[in-house]
Amino acid sequence: MPNKGYPYLEDCKADHRLLGATPLLNPFADHVSSQRGKMFSDHVPQAQVVTGAEHPLVFTGYESQCGDYEIFHYDRDQDGCILAVIPKFNVRSGSRPIMFSPYDLIIYRGAEDNAIHYVKRAKYVRCSEDYGYENKLLNINKVDINSLLSKDDKLTTSPNHDGYKYGIGTNLNTVYMSLPHVTEDAFVISETAAKKLTTWGYCELNIDISPDQIPLNLYGDEENYKFFPDIGETVGDDCVLCAFRKPSVASFIADTNQESLSELQPLHDTIFYTKHPGAEVVDITVHINRNNRNKGFKPDYLFDQCEKYREQHNNHYRQIVDIYQLAKNRGVPISNEFNCLVTDAMRELLIDGQRVEGVNRTGRGSTVTPAEKKKIIEFIRITITYRYERKVQRGFKLTGRYGNKGVITDIWKDEDMPTDQQGFKADIIVDDQSVFNRIDLCLQTVMFVEKFL
Repeated sequence: MPNKGYPYLEDCKADHRLLGATPLLNPFADHVSSQRGKMFSDHVPQAQVVTGAEHPLVFTGYESQCGDYEIFHYDRDQDGCILAVIPKFNVRSGSRPIMFSPYDLIIYRGAEDNAIHYVKRAKYVRCSEDYGYENKLLNINKVDINSLLSKDDKLTTSPNHDGYKYGIGTNLNTVYMSLPHVTEDAFVISETAAKKLTTWGYCELNIDISPDQIPLNLYGDEENYKFFPDIGETVGDDCVLCAFRKPSVASFIADTNQESLSELQPLHDTIFYTKHPGAEVVDITVHINRNNRNKGFKPDYLFDQCEKYREQHNNHYRQIVDIYQLAKNRGVPISNEFNCLVTDAMRELLIDGQRVEGVNRTGRGSTVTPAEKKKIIEFIRITITYRYERKVQRGFKLTGRYGNKGVITDIWKDEDMPTDQQGFKADIIVDDQSVFNRIDLCLQTVMFVEKFL
């Protein structure tokens, strides 16, 4: 039912839910054919979160409710007192600082069951390959040790939300005129509109390093050996994320000198690429098989960058285990979800050769061998998550809330777009005949990006 953000809807005599979701999002449902309404309902699940999301100028009041069902929406069933805020990485600390932490774990004690719970406050959401969005952090002033966190306090939200308003897409000034560029389902949009319709693509890349591989110093210098970008840094125009070399007996000296390790040999090296130039690294996870740590040619400085992240991982997991041990000693109950978190933290510490109180390792000086999906990690595995801007280009498909849709054929400079007598510039040019040919009498004012054709 309508929330307090739209009090005018409280005067309705019938339950709007009887209409279904499609008419509730269409402010002119009574003027749109059933076929077009079905098209709109088919388009909605494919809609992406655009960087220029805006509340529609013509709205029904139900946008915020339909949009409340976000991906990875973390709810809490009770109030709680915050015991700790544990970031994945301690930002800007130490001699080799990491500049960004992808998430925080907020550990709290429930007000009703007195048990230890936790909630994850993620800085971004990776929905699937090439799709995601950057979260907006909410109630930041309430996230502090010993603060009371209400179950109704939202910690993150998608960029679509602005209080009670929900930006289902973006508003575009539309002009209807006949041009060769806009015949039938073809659109022309402005550079400003293209910028508003930009989305974020998130990708994850697993890099397995064997003991006989040497990483190339592509992102470092003579003092700091770096073979991949740190969090917050970007790849170059060549899209090279990192590269590795296996020197032979004959080429060992030539392949391993300082100058050679700073230059790519495309026909000789194993190279890992990102999909787009300028991609930004947002998360890194490192696993090291300590059983193979001293095999082959591996001076310690080659993998200092890996050790930096693994050290931060261990610190993160250690804080989780310490809270568990303290709660256990004091007889504080543990929730099921926090118990699973502690189990994962203990496993991560054990596979890195760390000691965990109350957990005995078999054999003298033995370590647990790390594995991913039952496959043993031979030496080092690095999981890098990066993001890039998915800029709107020719061939992208747009759709409106009335079942209207089309394909971008060209992107014009703002000064080349039609302008009315009041000085308002058009954001999109649509063929005037296409509206009547499809019995789509509602002029489109709201559009959002759909899946790439």
